[in-house]
Amino acid sequence: MKIKTVVIDDEINNVEALCTLLQYLPDIEISGKFTESISGLRYINENPVDLLFLDIQMPDLTGFDIVERISGQKPEIVFVTAHSDAAVKAFRLAATDFLVKPVIFSELKNTVERVGLKLRERKTATKSQRISFHSQSGIDIVDISQILYFMGTGSYTEVFLSDMKKITVSKNLGEFESMSALRNFLRIHTSYLVNTSHIEKFIKEDGGMVMMKNGVMIPVSRRKKEELIEWLKSLQGEN
Repeated sequence: MKIKTVVIDDEINNVEALCTLLQYLPDIEISGKFTESISGLRYINENPVDLLFLDIQMPDLTGFDIVERISGQKPEIVFVTAHSDAAVKAFRLAATDFLVKPVIFSELKNTVERVGLKLRERKTATKSQRISFHSQSGIDIVDISQILYFMGTGSYTEVFLSDMKKITVSKNLGEFESMSALRNFLRIHTSYLVNTSHIEKFIKEDGGMVMMKNGVMIPVSRRKKEELIEWLKSLQGEN
């Protein structure tokens, strides 16, 4: 996997020196290099960037200004500067690393290796947010966030999605409950495993029901009600 990399420094000699070192690292793909901070920021906000090497003291926008104005997913950020006293603020902005000029190749290599590891971990985490279901018609690959709830019917489970689609799978509900990828799901009834992100309301009437965001009402068993209430209390602590 190539690491799409951008370098921003108002001094062209610094840009070229860093890019020369980066060329010796096979995982790096230099997709942009800028001496104007505003142009660099515009490029980052319009193109996918994995890694940003950034000077701090620059005309128009400082390196800190650029980080704060990046929209969407921020790349891994490495500040490269002669001002070592700026390290504390750099790490407060969640910088991956901080390199002091002149850059030493061994330190640069270690930084890039660390960035590569973080990017691979992020990619793995993204993959884990999807799940596949084997059904009679084939294999359905679904974003976990799109699953409203599972309904168990003996040795089969029906999977209800936010687009109103339903998938029937030859697994019992307990097998899904034990999956680590579904840790955001709560078993509120012998027959139901619900995505807590889609719970809209808990209704105390008729022994207890949860209303999902699509309006579906799902019963809460007496044995599972206490666990659900504890989950609801945990949300109060987050507010």
